[in-house]
Amino acid sequence: MSAGCPTARNIKRFAPPIHLIWPFFTFLIVFSSLPVGAWTADTNSNTAISNFNDLLAHQITGDGNGGVIVAWTDCRSGAHGIYAQRVDAGGKILWATNGVAVYTPDGAEWYLYPEITGDGAGGAIIAWSDLRSGDDDTYAQRVDGNGNVLWTADGVAISSAEDDQYPRKIVSDGGAIIAWLDWRNGNDDIYAQRVDADGNVLWTTDGVAICTAEGRQD
Repeated sequence: MSAGCPTARNIKRFAPPIHLIWPFFTFLIVFSSLPVGAWTADTNSNTAISNFNDLLAHQITGDGNGGVIVAWTDCRSGAHGIYAQRVDAGGKILWATNGVAVYTPDGAEWYLYPEITGDGAGGAIIAWSDLRSGDDDTYAQRVDGNGNVLWTADGVAISSAEDDQYPRKIVSDGGAIIAWLDWRNGNDDIYAQRVDADGNVLWTTDGVAICTAEGRQD
């Protein structure tokens, strides 16, 4: 485990569950019509994506060419950052060993809930929440098919409204549309934002209200 990495964060209110937590290694199994042996020939092994500790919140999307792109958080820098890796249809790792850094924080903070979608050009758009402004706000970044980060360093602000925002879904439309849980009104509401392929935010600042009914929306 990386020194100085927080092992928990006191989330003020409800947050979505972590999708997968594996304590030591991240692996990828893809079931497809590929012939036997197209990936590792060892039937007791999987294709390793990253061998760092403290890996969590894994997400996966297709790359449009028979391969996949995986996003996750890990603590290699002393704080939970966002990383990604591309694997081709033959099981070959295409980007930097242990993944491309999508966002690496300066402080020992806790970064959760990456969401990922393909960008239609062999890369991906990834959204996440982080605490750089004191509350959980939502940011996004695009990585091209070669593993190059394309948008503003540290990500484009999707919503930095008061209180917490947690991204829940992202879909591609040439850029992406991102939906999240939002606490700006004192309970979980649903907001969304559209961002184009160049990282320009297209809709109302801090997102369009999808549902602000009484009680919790999830």
